[in-house]
Amino acid sequence: MKNVFLKIVIFIFIFITFSNICFSSIKLGVDVFFEKDFKKLKGKNIGLITNHSAIDRSFKPTIDKFLENKELSLKAIFSPEHGIDGDIYGGEKIKNSNN
Repeated sequence: MKNVFLKIVIFIFIFITFSNICFSSIKLGVDVFFEKDFKKLKGKNIGLITNHSAIDRSFKPTIDKFLENKELSLKAIFSPEHGIDGDIYGGEKIKNSNN
């Protein structure tokens, strides 16, 4: 029994260590965009195609990243069939909104 427990603990330790090494070097596209490329769009009108699952590395919604950046001008948000929050049933009509 102790042997099985020890193997489980070692497995978990190796898994966590390996995960941290692998995932620490992965960058999401939105993170790379805001680190390097967003200044290319400064002063231009931007339309964002996104949905509720689009987040950055710290789990901040992509829409919020664009809205909070004062150098970017987010003019339109395009979302898939199930709406920007993913709470609309398939086939249900969604009205356009202008805010």
